[in-house]
Amino acid sequence: MVLDIAETIATILGGLVILFSIAVWVFKNWLQNYLQELKPNGGGSMADSIKRIENRIDYLTEQMIDHLKGHNGN
Repeated sequence: MVLDIAETIATILGGLVILFSIAVWVFKNWLQNYLQELKPNGGGSMADSIKRIENRIDYLTEQMIDHLKGHNGN
């Protein structure tokens, strides 16, 4: 009787350890892939895309300011 309970508890704990290990592995791989997108890699990452958008906004802002200065005579 006591041996059956100990065996059941050991089986449950073993299963929980396996499930926890799988969850940690999945989270680690997901996080690694997510963080990879935040590093510049020469054009394809999210960081590179954001940098291109920022540069384009800066350029367009300068163009609008120059255009407005031309119309105001400044």
